[in-house]
Amino acid sequence: LLAGAPLVVQTANFFITDVWLYAGVAAVIWLSLRQAMHGQWRTALALGLVWGIAIGSKLSGLFLFPAIIWAFWIGPSQHRWRKLAVAVALAALVGLAGQPTLLVNGLNAYLKQGELLTHLNVAAGLIRPSYTLQFVDTPTWTYYISPVLWWGAGPLLTILGLTGMAGGLFVCVRHFRSVLARSQ
Repeated sequence: LLAGAPLVVQTANFFITDVWLYAGVAAVIWLSLRQAMHGQWRTALALGLVWGIAIGSKLSGLFLFPAIIWAFWIGPSQHRWRKLAVAVALAALVGLAGQPTLLVNGLNAYLKQGELLTHLNVAAGLIRPSYTLQFVDTPTWTYYISPVLWWGAGPLLTILGLTGMAGGLFVCVRHFRSVLARSQ
């Protein structure tokens, strides 16, 4: 629901990339759950395609990889790793098609621009973020959550979302432990 909400369009830093990333995140989560339950080839292919679209629109789509690994890990065991390899290869092809700078210049194009290094330095507290002066007094460790909290979804929805994510993680870990216990 969040991926299609007007709130995403309103709070997106870059309309063209963020909306596709959010839609890709929602689709990857849904397809990962389907892959974990059924383990079909067509779901694995769709998962690779949608994940590639998410990566192609914004490189932060790479962070969906743990959810995808989890889906193949706990899903039906018939050809699970072959399906994962095909999904990853398809995602890489589609993602590269959406990232022509990466395709032509490699990772150096992003490192030269300094975006990755700037974000790492902000997260480490080595530099203050100069591009969002309204958060200049924000402690470094909360910098990335503060804009979402105050200017994004709002305090109540952000707290509910973080609580839901923590609850979902708890359920996933509990389910993962039960799957491991059954396999031994």
